[in-house]
Order: sequence, then structure tokens, then C-alpha cells
Amino acid sequence: MIKHKIESTEAFIKLTEKKGGIYITEKDDIEFHVMCSISIKIEHFKDLTLSNITFEDDFILQGGRIENCVQIAKCTFKKRFIFGVVCEKGFWARGVVFNSYTSFVNGVFKESFHLTGVSNFGPLIFTQGKYDSFGIFESNLSHYLDFSKAEIEYINIKNVTFEKALSFTDVHIKAGAREAMRILKDQAHKYNDKIAAVDFYQKEMIALESELCSSKGKYSELFVIFMNRISNNHGLSWLRAICFTLLSGFIFFTLFLLCLDEPYYSFEWKGIEQFIEVHSMTFRYFIEFINPAHKISYMDNFSPSGWSFIFDLLGRISIGYGVYQALTSFRKYGFK
Repeated sequence: MIKHKIESTEAFIKLTEKKGGIYITEKDDIEFHVMCSISIKIEHFKDLTLSNITFEDDFILQGGRIENCVQIAKCTFKKRFIFGVVCEKGFWARGVVFNSYTSFVNGVFKESFHLTGVSNFGPLIFTQGKYDSFGIFESNLSHYLDFSKAEIEYINIKNVTFEKALSFTDVHIKAGAREAMRILKDQAHKYNDKIAAVDFYQKEMIALESELCSSKGKYSELFVIFMNRISNNHGLSWLRAICFTLLSGFIFFTLFLLCLDEPYYSFEWKGIEQFIEVHSMTFRYFIEFINPAHKISYMDNFSPSGWSFIFDLLGRISIGYGVYQALTSFRKYGFK
């Protein structure tokens, strides 16, 4: 085997040329070792490609931006790896081993940030980074991951083993694959992070609804997911459940009144006193109507029609469902 080494106490590089780049690549049958600490400060350059390299000391890349997609393949970083730059076309790492502290703090990764076949034996930090599309695939992550205050537009995770805790303090994840949300939910549950768990559960249900919308013949499941979303935001919003209960009750109560054969109200103006009296009666009847156990004969004096009884039944079902959803959402931090 051929062995190449770069030996020095420290290498410090500042790149300012707009079309410059770093390329360190070797064939699979060559073991290439960088023995020194590398600290690179950049303003703007075009490419960064690393392949089949072992970095024995720190690798630090900070400031500025990289124009094309960063590609790192089959490399080992034995000491710190710190990467805090703007990547205009994304960041891809395949078969990379991070043996120590790894940081992408304050990095901005446009288009994609993908780790495939990656192992970490030190903390993996993504805090305060911005990621258009974040993905981890086919990886064994042995140390904890920290996503605190990260902003992620879309996340995808497949075939990944997490052996330690994940931190989600103040993370903002806009959307993601359903499997990714399920994995993150289970990880949050595993380490008793109930706040993060309920947030990932909600996003898992949103992703499931999106999947069902694109599938044929899944209308019953889609209806259930839709009703859960509009009634209590998948068990997370008691206020939405109360609003759903009152609104659905008001709709069916209005339909009930419109189908009375001898209504107590009139659409003609008969003075302010009768207007106030009619609305006072309507309010009292509405309060009784939103009790799903109200008597079926409570407005018999006004000769309800058959349609009135149908809307009364539908109102009971809708109101009872809303009450149940409200009670469920009050238990959101106890869900599993």
C-alpha cells in the first residue's frame, strides 16, 4: 500500500479567489494522511472535494461560502471537524467517520445536506444551522446529536441507528418524511422529551395525510386524519377542539331551527324588543343544544320536522366528538 503524508504543526489557509477550490482525492489503494491541523477561512470559492483521506488533527472551515456542492467521501476525521460556511449547492458526505467533536454550527446548506453511511464517535452538532433539505441515511450514530435552534425545511431519515440522545431544544422543522418523523418521535419518547415527541407526532400525521392524498382508495383513512386535524390538530390543541365543538354545534343548531314547522322567530323586523327577546331565546336553546344529552323533545312546542331530528342527531354526534377531542388534547403530554 502506498502511504502519503502531509506533516506540519499547523496549516492556515485563507482563500479569496472566486474561482478557487480545494481538491484532495486519492484512489482506494492509497492511504493519504494529513497529519497537521487545518484551519481554513474563506470568503468565496468554488469547490471543496475530499476523498479517501485520514485527517489526524483538526479540520476547521469557517466563514464565507462555497459555490458548488461540497463532496466528502470515505474520509476519517480523528480530531475536531468544524464546518460553518454557506454551501450554495449543498453538502454530501458518504462513508465518513467522525471520531471526535463534529460541528455544523451556523452553517447554511442550500438545496441539500445529506449524510450517508456515516459514523460518529463524538458529539454531532447542528445547532443554529439552516438546512433546505436535511437527510441521514444508512448510518450508525454512536454519540449524541444536537439540533438546538436549527431551522430545517424538510428532513428525511432512513436506516439510521441512534445510540444516544438527540436534543431538539427550540428546533424548527417545517416538514419531513413520515418515517423520519416517526423515528424522531420514538427517539424523543425514549429519552422522555415529551414536548418534542408531540411535535413530531403532529408532523408525522401531516406527512401521513399527504401520503393518503396521493393514494387511491384511502378515503376512509384520509377522512379520519382530516377530522383529527381540524378538530384538535392531532391531539395538540384544546382551543381548536373547543372552537370545533362550538362551531359545529352552531351550524347544526341553525339547520335545526330552519327546519322547524312552527318557528318562534321571524325574518321580518318587529321592533327592537322582539329582536332582543328572540335572540335571548335562541341563546338559551343553543346552550341546551350543545349538551349532547339534551332531551329530544326540548323544542316540541315549535313542531320540529323530520329534517330537524336528523340535524339534531348529527349535532349530537359532532358535539360529542368535539368534547372527546378537547379532553384528548388536554392529555397531549401524556400521549404515547
